[in-house]
Amino acid sequence: MSGAKLAKSRRSVGLDPASAGPQLHQTLALLRQEPPAELKLESPGSILDWACRNWRPERFGGTREVRAPA
Repeated sequence: MSGAKLAKSRRSVGLDPASAGPQLHQTLALLRQEPPAELKLESPGSILDWACRNWRPERFGGTREVRAPA
């Protein structure tokens, strides 16, 4: 993983459905949302449901804020 943004023009590879659950779990952890460990084994839909119900923007504290251009 290079860290670059995904883009069609760069022929970025989509998410592998077989590993979508663990990858979504890891993404939530990187976003400081603290998903429970057992959630890693759930379906992507279940993980996204959990994320919507438990989303806490205040956990982004200390990260750089991106502002829209004026």
